Amino acid sequence: MKSESKSANEKDFQEVRCSKVFEAMRQCCLKHKPISLVCDGYSLEPREFAPVTDGPLKE
Repeated sequence: MKSESKSANEKDFQEVRCSKVFEAMRQCCLKHKPISLVCDGYSLEPREFAPVTDGPLKE
């Protein structure tokens, strides 16, 4: 039987912690979108993130 509960890593993922990587990808795509298949469909708008929470998530 498959467990339906998410692992601790899935529950604790916070996109804001990857903000530097997202911004680097956005900058790269701003420059190379016309010739890059990787950037096809990638949003060039700056991302907005929820604040970081280091405490446990409340359900």
